[in-house]
Amino acid sequence: MPFQKPQQDEKIHKKQTESRRIVRTLSIGLGLILILLVGYFVSQNIENNVQKRLNDILVLENELGDLLSSMQDAETGQRGFVITTDKKYLEPYYQSIEKTAKAVKEIEAYPNQNPNFKSNLDSVKILITKKYDKIKTTIYYIENNQSEKAIEVVKTGTGKRTMDEIRIQIKKLGKETYEDFQESREEIIILNKIILAIQIVASIAMLFIFYNIYSILRPLIDNLVASNTELEQRRETLKEKNEQLERFAYIASHDLNEPLRTITSMITILEEDYGDKFDAEAKQNFNFITSAAERMKNMIDGILNYSRIGKSSEIEKIELNVLLYDLKKDLSLLIEKKQATISYDRLPTIEGFSLEIRQLFQNLITNALKFSKENTPPVIEISVEEQSQRWKFAVKDNGIGIPEEHQKKIFGIFAKLHRNSKYEGQGIGLAFCKKIVSLHKGKIGVRSQIDEGTTFYFTISKNLNHNNYEI
Repeated sequence: MPFQKPQQDEKIHKKQTESRRIVRTLSIGLGLILILLVGYFVSQNIENNVQKRLNDILVLENELGDLLSSMQDAETGQRGFVITTDKKYLEPYYQSIEKTAKAVKEIEAYPNQNPNFKSNLDSVKILITKKYDKIKTTIYYIENNQSEKAIEVVKTGTGKRTMDEIRIQIKKLGKETYEDFQESREEIIILNKIILAIQIVASIAMLFIFYNIYSILRPLIDNLVASNTELEQRRETLKEKNEQLERFAYIASHDLNEPLRTITSMITILEEDYGDKFDAEAKQNFNFITSAAERMKNMIDGILNYSRIGKSSEIEKIELNVLLYDLKKDLSLLIEKKQATISYDRLPTIEGFSLEIRQLFQNLITNALKFSKENTPPVIEISVEEQSQRWKFAVKDNGIGIPEEHQKKIFGIFAKLHRNSKYEGQGIGLAFCKKIVSLHKGKIGVRSQIDEGTTFYFTISKNLNHNNYEI
């Protein structure tokens, strides 16, 4: 005995150590998972940016090509007009003006981070303006019949040199942009490799962590499986014992009725044959015996009926408004005698065992009528609340109430609180209610205060299994 406490402390310390180890391991694992997720999203973001940059470069190359093509169209239109003086050759020139402006605008919108890009583009724009000025001058001379001056402008070679410079600058813009992309791409590849290496290390670490968690949880899982197996075996054993107990209760109560009937019959015979010879005391004793036999018969019948609950019924739809209407008619004499009022809202249609549900409401209503206050008409209110998986009912009265110290034991079989003859009964009605509610996968409880009334509340499941219900 003196060594038990240190052993218990050691077990507690061991469990605390294992718990801290599990928490620490899981925390590291969650951290690594976070690293993997961040790495994945960063890689995806980088990949998307690379793809976007590449798409932008392709668009830029197309726009630079369109720009160079439009300048060449302008130059071709100028030559045709100089040679033929036919204005139809100027159509490519006029079209090129619009195409060039559009291409320049698109190129200006390109998101390039290179500071030289804008200055190079400005140079191209200056050259384009210079080229168009030369073309305009040549066209002006031809339109004003000054062909010699137009030819002299062409012969100077200024237009050709400007065009060659435009080609060089456009090519330079594309090359610089691609080189910038390649440089950024190499940096991105290195960064991706670093992220990939971190992810690989984190993945390997995750494997070790999962193995560590598995090694910690495996004994716990094995113990849990063993406990569940043992619990299931105990459940089956308990179920079998309950069935045996119910069979015993049925057989015992059924068999006990036979000798009890014999005793009652013999008492009746004795009273008929020798009743006039009994004195007052003997008659009183015979009355005690008869009364006790009657109580015994009622108790045996109660046990018999208790064991039969749920044995010969099928689950069916029950319209509670109809059930309570019929129940009030059956109890009409008692209700009128007590001048009682029974009220209820529109009640639902539920699934359950019809006879047992009727007995449940009958017992609770009869209970409220029986334990009413003197000179106070009973008022019984029945209400219901719909919940997601069940119906919650309440049966409220204004009766004498139940002492708090007795409220936990009133659902026991033969739990009769009032021993005097004023309140008749065997104390089995609420035990019936509890078993019926349990049969419908629900719970029953009570709230009460002395002289202020009692409320019984119980639940009925919406999901009764037709083939496997609890008893």
